[in-house]
Amino acid sequence: MDVISGKAHAAARGRELAHITLDGKPREVPAGPTVVSELKRELQVNPAFVLFLIHGHEKRPLGDAETIDVKSGLHFEAVPGGGVS
Repeated sequence: MDVISGKAHAAARGRELAHITLDGKPREVPAGPTVVSELKRELQVNPAFVLFLIHGHEKRPLGDAETIDVKSGLHFEAVPGGGVS
């Protein structure tokens, strides 16, 4: 299977890049409405992990079927299994 960089994938889809963080590390992914399971693939997050959207001190778990508007400045955290209780 060929792995395409976020930049190449964004260009192929005609989308701008968003500058985000995942677990405190800067990343670039295609901007715009994105299904969370697709975002996890872009970020190479284990599909069994829960992706959280971080806003200040709040963490919101994102469902795999949920669509979010990816834009620069968003912060995410990937947590194994069911996440936090």
